[in-house]
Amino acid sequence: MSIYFFIIFCVTSFTNVHAQEESRSISENITWGKRKSFVESKVSVPYKYLLGFKRGKNA
Repeated sequence: MSIYFFIIFCVTSFTNVHAQEESRSISENITWGKRKSFVESKVSVPYKYLLGFKRGKNA
């Protein structure tokens, strides 16, 4: 019975490590993209979620 739990533990640990690495990789890619956009002056502002501000020239 203990070998069964050991195998489950190993599989679960491997899956968790892989998921954590994938999450870190996605985070690095997003950070790189945001920094590149900022350097190229392509910064987006989420006007929809800014309270008290309206989008447009005469708003």
